[in-house]
Amino acid sequence: MILSREVMQARFGQGDQVIALLAKIQEEVHYPFVRVLTDAAGPSFTVIGEIEAPDIGEWEHLMRAIFSDANFKRDFQRIAPLIVSGRRELFNVVDVDYVPYKADPKRVIVVRNVFQAKCGRGDDLVALFRDSFFRMSVLVPDLAPRLLTDASGPFFTVATEQEAPSIAAWQDWQRRMFSIPEFQGWFAKMVPLVDHGSREFYNVVNFEGVRKPAAGASTQRRTVKRRGRPER
Repeated sequence: MILSREVMQARFGQGDQVIALLAKIQEEVHYPFVRVLTDAAGPSFTVIGEIEAPDIGEWEHLMRAIFSDANFKRDFQRIAPLIVSGRRELFNVVDVDYVPYKADPKRVIVVRNVFQAKCGRGDDLVALFRDSFFRMSVLVPDLAPRLLTDASGPFFTVATEQEAPSIAAWQDWQRRMFSIPEFQGWFAKMVPLVDHGSREFYNVVNFEGVRKPAAGASTQRRTVKRRGRPER
């Protein structure tokens, strides 16, 4: 499974306008965002759209189909002036009893931990996280973590994500985990494998209720056709 993160830096004060246009694109073109995030910390007015595909070939086909859609081309011209800069990040989704992302209204915060493993130790770190996810799922059944590795960008990058009702709820979970001797032992094994890391907090956008801009052209719903799959 491939995860594509479309990271956009909106112009100051224009984040809501970007979200509204993305909601419109999602509705008209069925742009395959599985999740849209905004900054809860870090650079202001950051907007991230996440796309999943079975493999890199399917993702490339999907992107070509989207960018050839007339509705998308029109709306892209409207959104481009609102964006200062952007980048695309590609990750492999590590299969740890993986299930496709499904929005949960009770989980509105994403906590993303990004680790730079020491050169050649990425697989060791992934194996350690696989083991920890299984153990933590017993201790905290509603954790629902996701494990990612670099498909682009710096080598030996390993990222974990968890969703939570709030930052405070996640902090409470963090305190409880670090008080468990088993977790402390696992963390001690991780330390020699990691060069450095960072933590990011995001809000999960719920497109329902987002006020979409009026269309200057027809708003007939269209579907981007996936290769070898029927239109939805």
